[in-house]
Amino acid sequence: MKQQLLGLADRLAQIKVVLCDLDHTLLDADRQVPPDTDGLLDRWLSAGYGFVIATGREPRRARNLSPVLDQCPLICYNGTWIEHLGDVKYTRPMSRDLTRSAIECLRRTNPNTWIGLEIDDRLYAPKPLGRWGDAIATDPTTIHAEAFKVFCPKSHLSSNEADRVRTSVPPGTCLWISDDYDVVQFEDAVWADKSVGAAWLLDQWNLNLSRCMALGDETNDLTMVSRSGIGIAMSNSNPELLAAADLCAPNHDAQGVKRVLSAVLELQPQAPV
Repeated sequence: MKQQLLGLADRLAQIKVVLCDLDHTLLDADRQVPPDTDGLLDRWLSAGYGFVIATGREPRRARNLSPVLDQCPLICYNGTWIEHLGDVKYTRPMSRDLTRSAIECLRRTNPNTWIGLEIDDRLYAPKPLGRWGDAIATDPTTIHAEAFKVFCPKSHLSSNEADRVRTSVPPGTCLWISDDYDVVQFEDAVWADKSVGAAWLLDQWNLNLSRCMALGDETNDLTMVSRSGIGIAMSNSNPELLAAADLCAPNHDAQGVKRVLSAVLELQPQAPV
């Protein structure tokens, strides 16, 4: 990593903040913070750098991962929720109309599918299900609220049904379908973007994305990686992200984030002003 970063020395000299995805990027295969990462992050922060988690996860599932990460700002719901030290700074849920349109799209496709709504860091769904065991049992069709995301398990839809969803995305929403996460998910087409949430946070610090190094592995990291001063894709990333990134780092199991941060600290022991 050190040699690759040397090739971007001019941009590296401007880097003040890291924007880092969680799953398949910072976290290991067991979705835990790898050993020794806390110590490295402590060195990183002590050197004057910033570290921001940028994830599609719900806030409640992005907290309490490690003592050092608890000190760092969280960008959740793919950019539409920002909090720091338990204080919510920014929210941009879908409007009630967009929320209703997303629910109706899934209902039309499969009237019997399980639908979940994330509202103010709480999950509402017909019943708890699998990894969504914290769901508050509610009929989604009776809720009239602004949701951060509306989703169903991909495994609940046939391939033809999934195709029908793809061709009937309500205007104003964006669709993410993932086999890895077993999800068909609607979010706001404008605000559900990690780079948009990051730009808002950076503006509070009188910084911009050119002062950032971004690390990710999935489609929802694409704009964050491509718009940052240095964009890094993990080696397990999809082809689109690999093509957009400036550099490729070892995957999450090889502690690629740790290697990147260690190389930066070796080349630039103190953050620029």
